[in-house]
Amino acid sequence: MTAEDSAAYATEIRSFLLGRLSSRRASHPIERQRSAQLPRSPIVDWWVFEGRSYDGLNASLAGAWTVVHRQSRQLLATSNPTWLQVRAPEGEIDWVGTALLQASTSSTEFQARASKVGLGLEERAALLGWLEWIGIQWQDYVRSLGAPPGCDPTLPWAMPPIASDVGIARLRRWAHTARRSRWPLLRNVVAETLRCHLEPQQIDRVPLPTEHARLFELLCLVRVLAAIEGLPPQLRWLDVRLAQNTLRSPTLSCHYQYAVQADAMLKTEAFGGGLREAVLRHGVRVPRYIDLLFLFDRPRSGFKGILLEAKSGKQEYYSSVHQLSTYRAALRSIVAEPLLIWGVIEQAQPRQEVERQLDELRHELADGAQRDMWVFSSARDIDVVLETLRLACTDADGARSRIGLT
Repeated sequence: MTAEDSAAYATEIRSFLLGRLSSRRASHPIERQRSAQLPRSPIVDWWVFEGRSYDGLNASLAGAWTVVHRQSRQLLATSNPTWLQVRAPEGEIDWVGTALLQASTSSTEFQARASKVGLGLEERAALLGWLEWIGIQWQDYVRSLGAPPGCDPTLPWAMPPIASDVGIARLRRWAHTARRSRWPLLRNVVAETLRCHLEPQQIDRVPLPTEHARLFELLCLVRVLAAIEGLPPQLRWLDVRLAQNTLRSPTLSCHYQYAVQADAMLKTEAFGGGLREAVLRHGVRVPRYIDLLFLFDRPRSGFKGILLEAKSGKQEYYSSVHQLSTYRAALRSIVAEPLLIWGVIEQAQPRQEVERQLDELRHELADGAQRDMWVFSSARDIDVVLETLRLACTDADGARSRIGLT
């Protein structure tokens, strides 16, 4: 495969994460249309709360709420008004404000500009508004996907019982104020979280692997997810820098590079006949990492999930058979319900042959899944295979419109 293929895969993955998915599956760059109203990215909240770090916090936002609360209280305690009432006309005087003050109160005081020692009025409004707004975003995120491991789902500050309506104009005003602020919390945290929502291209900074094989695995992941769920409203994306991690959507979990215990692997029939002893004796490495393991919260068409091995380049179906068979045996004690066991290759297959295979799948699944089902296909045919097995979105038209396929 060429560098252009890898770039096209990365583009399709990011386009899905941005909420825009090309209806064509060919390996070519996806044109990004400029629009005043871009669809909300399903991972923007993950990126804000978990995916990125912020200067001054040295952690994700989800793990630094107490720091944000402490710094916010300290800043709010320094707040002072921009204009003060003074008895003598010293310094910069607001003569219009002074005239209105004297006319309304019969006061002899003058309206003078104060030095900005602490938080200004606009900064104070932006910080208070942001604390309420980001709290609402966090509550929705936790309600949909649960709190990240090790993070407290509750905020250290009180939220109002009725949330105020925050429009995009107000968010832009807060962002403008925060970007120009000299206070690190406003400039590095408040402004950056707002930028993620106001500038969708920020999602381009989500790290993706450079290896073509890894990109192909993630391509299979987003194509399966797009076919099963369309565009989920919330998505906890993977940290691809880790060896084992989990993507979470409202209806399923996807384990990427899922690690199977070595003992579980060696106890399968594939390592019988003295092979287990030989492997231990000679220190032979055995397959342990499943490319993709989807587990549904509720069975679909009789399936509890999907066990998928993605083989890139010129690899053929047989490259996945042994791994899939061994992985399934090792998972038997964890997932006893039927699984879709799927070998996916990069090379496209003849359309006529694919149609024949799909017809046989329809016949085999006529009464629903009673046992594991094995399937082999190219990545190009992921969506049609899932439709054939009745695992794709039930609201197909609505799902396609949500992700830009119509």
